[in-house]
Amino acid sequence: SNAAEQMLYCMKRIAEPCAEHVGNNFVPLPAATIEPYLQLRAEIRPLFDRTIKMLRQGDDLDSIVGEPATDQAAPIRRDAHALQTSLSALRQRQINRMTASAQPAAVTNADILYINLLQETAALLSALRHLIRGVTKLQE
Repeated sequence: SNAAEQMLYCMKRIAEPCAEHVGNNFVPLPAATIEPYLQLRAEIRPLFDRTIKMLRQGDDLDSIVGEPATDQAAPIRRDAHALQTSLSALRQRQINRMTASAQPAAVTNADILYINLLQETAALLSALRHLIRGVTKLQE
């Protein structure tokens, strides 16, 4: 599906700049940015696990823990939206941090990489929501 391809494309747009950043021995991401992202990542992974479970059981609409697969879609989409909102807040905080700097030269490659990571992770969640919506429409 188009949404699945978009998710793969997002992963590529996350991985390639990170690999380039590490390969060029650029300055690591600041510790202040790592922990909030890791916390969100810890919430995103189970969301994908729930989605995979829902998709695998999609042909059997009887249940995922007693509920039809279409009933499981709404909470997953809602959780993905909440995570997108959190990513947006982190992105805005990072932009504010970057623009508050008196010197444009103070903005590093790590700052740009972090913005990219946040944006592409949000796009990944958006594509996941579109995939779930498409699957549930087919199942109705």
